[in-house]
Amino acid sequence: MTLTKKGYKTRIIDEKITDLLRVFGAVSIEGPRWCGKTWTSLNHANSAVFLTDPADGGRARDIAEYSPSMILTGDEPIAIDEWQETPSIWDAVRHEVDSSERKGRFLLTGSVTAPFAEVMHSGIGRIARVRMSPMTLYESGMSSGTVSLADMFDDAAIEPHVAEMRVDALIDAVCAGGWPANITLSRKDAAKTARYYVDSLSDSEIRAPGSKITKPAMFANLIRAIARSNATVVSNKTLQDDVMAGDETFNKETLSSYLDYLKSLFVLTEIPGWHPRFLSKTRLRSSPKRMFVDPSLAAAALGLDKNAMLRDPATLGRMFECLCLRDLLVYADAIDGKLYHYRDNSGLEVDAIIELRDGRWGAFEIKLNSKHTPDAARTLLTLAKKMTQRNVAPPSFLAVVTGGGIVRKRDDGVYIAPINCLKP
Repeated sequence: MTLTKKGYKTRIIDEKITDLLRVFGAVSIEGPRWCGKTWTSLNHANSAVFLTDPADGGRARDIAEYSPSMILTGDEPIAIDEWQETPSIWDAVRHEVDSSERKGRFLLTGSVTAPFAEVMHSGIGRIARVRMSPMTLYESGMSSGTVSLADMFDDAAIEPHVAEMRVDALIDAVCAGGWPANITLSRKDAAKTARYYVDSLSDSEIRAPGSKITKPAMFANLIRAIARSNATVVSNKTLQDDVMAGDETFNKETLSSYLDYLKSLFVLTEIPGWHPRFLSKTRLRSSPKRMFVDPSLAAAALGLDKNAMLRDPATLGRMFECLCLRDLLVYADAIDGKLYHYRDNSGLEVDAIIELRDGRWGAFEIKLNSKHTPDAARTLLTLAKKMTQRNVAPPSFLAVVTGGGIVRKRDDGVYIAPINCLKP
C-alpha cells in the first residue's frame, strides 16, 4: 500500500517514475514549489520523511544533520521530502543504494537545484533525476487527449472532430495555471495564488537561502521584464537595459546571478535552439527561449486579468504560447523526447520542435486564432523543405497548435491540433 493522498490526480510523470524505480535504487523528483512533487512521491512511497514539517519541531532535520542514515529506515520506497535542506542525505542515499542490489528504495524531492557542491558523489547510475512541471491541460482534465503526439510520430490516422475552447476558459487556464491545489478553487481565487507566488520570489523574508539577491527592487523588475518577453528569444543585454532603469550598478554579472537564481528555483525555463543532425551550427541562432514554468506567473507579474487580455490579443497570444510550450515540454518528456525552438539567419522561426532519442522530429507553430493557420502551415512547410535540401531527415509530422476548433489533417499534410485535445 502506498501513501497516495485522497483526491490525487494521476500525473504524466507517474509512469516514468514507476519505470525508473525498476531500474535505479533511487529517483530524485525536482521542480518548482507547489507543482505536486510531494503528493506524486507519496503515490509511489510506502513511508516518508518530511524535513520541513513544522509539526515535529525540526526533529527529522536535526536527526538527518546528525546522522543522515538514521532517517533512511522504513517501508520502501521511502520518500524524503525537500532533501536539499540536509545535502548530506544525497550521499547517504547513494551509499545505501550501493550497499544493496535492491531497486526502487528511495524517492527524493527538491524545490531548489541540488547543492551538488556540498555532496561527494553525483549519484550517476544510482539516482535518476527527473524534472516535474505544473499540470498540463490533459492532467487537469481540460484536454480530451484525443490527439496523441506519439500517434503523430507514427503517422496514425486521426479522426476529424471539433475541439472547441472558449476564450474565457482559455484565459482562466492561463491565470490559474497548472498548480494542483488550484483545481478546487474558483478561477478568481486561483489567480490570486499566482500573484502571491510571484511576490514570494522577491520577498526577502522567504527567499531561498544563498540567493545573493542584493537588489530586491531590481529583481522584481527582472521578473516583470521576463514576463514581458515571455516565450521569446531575448538577449541578456536587452533584459539588462529593460531592468536597470538608470541604475548602472545592475551589471551583466548581477543579471546572470539573478537569472541563475530563478533557474535554481525551477521557475524559469530555457528552451534551447534546435541543431538538426548533420546541419552546420554556424547557420543557426541558438539563443534559448526563456519562459516562466507556468503562464500564470507571467500573467501575475504583469498584473494581467481576463479583461486586460481580452483588450490585448497580442499579449493573450503570448500567454497562450507559454501555456502550449509548458504542455509540450511535459508531453515531449513522456515520449522520451526533447523540446526545442528553431531560428536561423534567414529569419525563419518555428515555435517548437520535438526531437526523439532516435532522431525523429516534429515541428509546431502555435496560433491562438485559427485564422492564422494558413500562414503557420506555410512556415512549417518551408522548414521541412529547407531541412530536406540540407540532407536532414524529413519531419515525422508538422502541426499547428490552436486555441480550439476542428482537429484535422490539411491536404498538405499539416495537422491542425487544438491544445485542448493533445496528450503525450
